[in-house]
Amino acid sequence: TLSKLCKLCYNNITNTYKGVYCMSLYFMRHGDTFSKKENKNMSVIEASRLISLSDLGKEQVRKVVLPLNLDCIILSDSLRTKQTVEILLEENNLSIPAIVDERLHPWDSGASNWESYWNSYMEFIGGKPNSNVQYESKESMINRLQSVISDYSEKNILIVAHSILLATYLKKDFIPFAQIIKVK
Repeated sequence: TLSKLCKLCYNNITNTYKGVYCMSLYFMRHGDTFSKKENKNMSVIEASRLISLSDLGKEQVRKVVLPLNLDCIILSDSLRTKQTVEILLEENNLSIPAIVDERLHPWDSGASNWESYWNSYMEFIGGKPNSNVQYESKESMINRLQSVISDYSEKNILIVAHSILLATYLKKDFIPFAQIIKVK
């Protein structure tokens, strides 16, 4: 009947995810990067901004086919996400806005060196916080990603960011490199 059809149309039009209206929402982790061993002399903060894609990572990203309905790509301010988006746009022959949003930064581990970072990370994913380490909470990460989604709620967007941020938001253990995840 007409009322059932209108209800179906209404449900399709009200495309929400976790209470936020979005036309289409996609996530993607950047491509593979150089190993942490090669960056062991960098501080965690420096490395989070300066680690680049490996040759494997560039090849992974070249194989990604973007959805045709995208209005824009939102990405973190790290070199590896910028390189990922440059390759995506070039390989897919798209000229849509790529918007850097600092709220998509990698997880703030509170660490000053790699050993401390990995200890914090293992505590974080294990759900056993250590009072000696002050790192960003899951709630904080979810809230900052949710605020980015809210700002682009009427657009078809792809968010290119980091594994722990996306995995925490999606309640997954792991996000693979360079794969599109359609959220809504």
